[in-house]
Amino acid sequence: MPATCMAQWLPTLEYQLALTDQQSQAVDVQSQRWRLQPQWVGQYQAWRFNVLPQLELQSSGHLQGEENQNRDNYPPEDINYNGPLYWHSGLRADMREAYADYDGTLFATDWSLRLGKQQVAWGQADGFRVLDIINPQDLREFNLPDQQDTRIATWMLNSQWSLGGDQILQLIVIPDLTFSERAPSKSPFAITSPELTPTITAGQAVVRKATKRPDWRPEWALRWSDFVFGWDVSASYFAFFHDTPVIYREVIDSVVHVSPEYRSSQLLGVAANTVYGSWVHRFELAWLDRQFLISSAEYSAGINESPEAQFVYGLDFQGWSNSVLSYQLYLAYLQDEQLGTVRHQQSIRHTMMMKRSFLNDTLNTEVFLLLNRDYNDGQWRLTGDYQWNDNWVIELALDAFYGPAIGPFGQYQQANRLSMGLEYSF
Repeated sequence: MPATCMAQWLPTLEYQLALTDQQSQAVDVQSQRWRLQPQWVGQYQAWRFNVLPQLELQSSGHLQGEENQNRDNYPPEDINYNGPLYWHSGLRADMREAYADYDGTLFATDWSLRLGKQQVAWGQADGFRVLDIINPQDLREFNLPDQQDTRIATWMLNSQWSLGGDQILQLIVIPDLTFSERAPSKSPFAITSPELTPTITAGQAVVRKATKRPDWRPEWALRWSDFVFGWDVSASYFAFFHDTPVIYREVIDSVVHVSPEYRSSQLLGVAANTVYGSWVHRFELAWLDRQFLISSAEYSAGINESPEAQFVYGLDFQGWSNSVLSYQLYLAYLQDEQLGTVRHQQSIRHTMMMKRSFLNDTLNTEVFLLLNRDYNDGQWRLTGDYQWNDNWVIELALDAFYGPAIGPFGQYQQANRLSMGLEYSF
């Protein structure tokens, strides 16, 4: 049988300009970026290949950081198999994705394998990472980019077996200990909420130790899924390291010694969704054996630990032509209530989203609202994109955060912006 071989280039060029009036009370450039993604897809016999390099030029704005800042999220240079290939003066080159797919038979069952640098999406929640934590995140612009753009692809083995009927067993092994990329300290998206980062008294001396990365130990995950009585259901397990470092601190002779460290946890999760007429019901439930929380208690080294349960329920209505209306309820509960923990023991958040398309699906609009009841802070977003022709897409977005600056969303009030973008597909 002759070998099958094919290849195709699918390059795209993007431009984005984001404007803000929060830094100087006048219209200012928050970000100006060019991005080229010369994607290549190919096939050789039963193997399929996808390679997606990315070249990004951040020409101006407040989001551009120093090349070596916050690089502890990538493996050390002597074993650096991830992270930027080049980064200097705003020009950055990355291998966004690079993997191979294979479909075959193993032990008399259908079997598929994806090997390489890739993204894995678990869960369907919008804006909440309950089960969707396989990949770290690019947090340089918080949650404003599309979810698939905020995930950082990592090198992994991702295999699936058919167990008969609709049952599928998925095994993931991740030797690549890459963690989330954080915003530079002078960025409007730098983390400042006392719930998420320790508060240091102005003028107090600080000594920051090198971030302690884990010894080489792969993360791994197992997921079973099936279709039962009209419901898509799944159960999952994930042994992982948290994607942001736990910041321990100790005061010695009036000097604050800060010791960041990446710590491990385990997750057990279940998810289900079903369709009733025009309504979609979906939920995700996760239990973490330990969550690491900022503490004001002096005896705790600045951190308390507690198991945590997280739950999100979503209700989508699709009964209107070319429209989707969605509501979500998010709950998180810390099992142990400990003295000094800054975060509330119970967290409640609500979201509303409406999507509508016009002009034969060439014009797409979205309204997204989020309320965090812990601090009564949140965000809202208006977006639209227009498919001008087969090559050009025009994008427009207005993002705003509100509420007290101590909240996880209110801390970004200085990041409100209007952004415009163009995308050209060759």
